Amino acid sequence: MPDPAADARAVFRAALEAVEPGRLVREALSFEGSGLFCAGRRFPLTASSRVLVIGAGKAAASMALAVEELLGDRISGGVVLAVEGPERPLSHVDCLPCGHPVPDARSAEGTRQLLKAVSGLSPDDLVIACWSGGGSACLGLPVDGISTEDLGQVTRLLLAGHFRIQQVNQVRRVCLQAGDGGVARAAAPAGILALVLCDTSMADVASGPTLPGA
Repeated sequence: MPDPAADARAVFRAALEAVEPGRLVREALSFEGSGLFCAGRRFPLTASSRVLVIGAGKAAASMALAVEELLGDRISGGVVLAVEGPERPLSHVDCLPCGHPVPDARSAEGTRQLLKAVSGLSPDDLVIACWSGGGSACLGLPVDGISTEDLGQVTRLLLAGHFRIQQVNQVRRVCLQAGDGGVARAAAPAGILALVLCDTSMADVASGPTLPGA
């Protein structure tokens, strides 16, 4: 006898499994001793290369956990700003809780730590950045001249106005120190591998921390 309810639950579970953040990262990455591979591109790693894992957003911790499972002790450190933590703690990367959907003092301090973590790197180093929806709130360190309270109020007004996320993040790109390529600038001259989990343009996710001018 057909059971539509059971069929619907099975479809729902299959959909969730298909977009599980850790699974997508594990499918996208492979690692050999001399390099990391993603989407047909090789990111070389020397014996002295440092590998930093960073991220921000609702899925960032789960994404970072999958990177840890792949690279293990090859990871030198990093900072992930999360709305919620992973099912189990990260071993090589600091995971810090942040406000969402409105950035707060935790978001600002976490972003300071993230930017500090990727500063002073060399061209041989690699930053693996895990960005997902919710990243803009987690990366809530405003540019000079804007207070954390101002940034929070701007966010509340934009959300209350029912603007599309693309419009909201066009504003936040220029309000956030990490936005509009801010993380890429802080990490230069290191290489960056950005893993972006989104249902919109990649340029909109987390306000483009590694996509300047997009």
